[in-house]
Amino acid sequence: MRGSRAMTRIVCQKGPFLGIIISTGKESGTMSTKTNIFILCAALALLIFLPGKNDACAGGGTIATQTCDTGVWTAMSRRAQLEAEREVMQNQNLIFKADSVLTYTCFDNFAAHAALNTGRIFTHTGFFGPPPVNWGAPNGMDNAMQNVVINSMRPYIDTNFGHAKLGGRGQLIAPNPAMAPHVVEPIGSGRNYNCNTMSQVWMVAKCVNFIHNDAFVTTDGFYPFIDMAGIAADDVAGYQTINDVRNFPTDCAGTPINGSTWIGYYRGSRNELSFGVQGGLYAFQTPLNQAYADVRELIEPGLCGASIPTGIQVLLSPADGGATYPDGVCTNPGCTFTQGGTCTATPTNSPAPATGAAPQIPSAADVAGGLNDIANGIADIANDIGGAIGGNNNTP
Repeated sequence: MRGSRAMTRIVCQKGPFLGIIISTGKESGTMSTKTNIFILCAALALLIFLPGKNDACAGGGTIATQTCDTGVWTAMSRRAQLEAEREVMQNQNLIFKADSVLTYTCFDNFAAHAALNTGRIFTHTGFFGPPPVNWGAPNGMDNAMQNVVINSMRPYIDTNFGHAKLGGRGQLIAPNPAMAPHVVEPIGSGRNYNCNTMSQVWMVAKCVNFIHNDAFVTTDGFYPFIDMAGIAADDVAGYQTINDVRNFPTDCAGTPINGSTWIGYYRGSRNELSFGVQGGLYAFQTPLNQAYADVRELIEPGLCGASIPTGIQVLLSPADGGATYPDGVCTNPGCTFTQGGTCTATPTNSPAPATGAAPQIPSAADVAGGLNDIANGIADIANDIGGAIGGNNNTP
């Protein structure tokens, strides 16, 4: 027990411990440098790895067996779920579905252009006399391109990309005919290629902003968690009412969080039963307004009061009486800790240091002597601890 008390004293009262080292070292004999270094390292290791009881420090106060409130964790998780769901929906809403390259390049016009010009070279040429196959015949180039290209392209586009460009938002962002859903035209009698759809879509996509126009404001999907009642402006609907904002090019079938869950999770994340009414998950030990007032008093400049104890005992030098007093800190700017345990205003009229005075630097001999004294003191204390621990080995 004697050794345990001595180790506890070393761990918790670092000020007296260092004072004992200095005073004891001055009374000890000389030791070799290697021995001093070894004892110093052993003592530091003892301070770092020595276990202690919960009530060993800070005036013997005990640490609660459970310092976590599960209600706080639940509130944090509900807030995280709300923000994660909103972020997922926003990503899926604002990253537009890719359009078909066939619509950007007007591939049906390509096919009609190919039918017109390829037919003149082969099946419909009159270079050797009458054309072998007339235009419009079942085996003519126009009907062949219609059957092979257009009749397969039309259902593919209508089924998979039968919406406005830019994932269904094109005509909301810019009322441009090029943004409308692509209509696959028949081959007909053939035609020359003339298509600038890709250029127009690119310009719209390049220049669109987050809030582009009134139509896009209602489709960008960025809303508050719950409905907000306006005071000097209109009410704003939140996810509580809107639920899912992933409406382009088609609506999603559902969302993991519905209206009642949005508002329930929002109230839970704020630990409130209704707006401004606390409760639900856990009760505040101190009302929030009182907590804010307490913090305000601790940070107000110049408001000096009682200090905050650190649990460390400060040992004065023998020249100052060798007494001990509890250390403390002052959180208010402009306040300084005093030995009485209070904070006083920091003097502002301290004399300026003399100009031109060189700082006093201790000599190498003074530094070596001081280290030697510290090592000797640690050696004596280590011997005391070792004797105490050795004595405990014989205790039943």
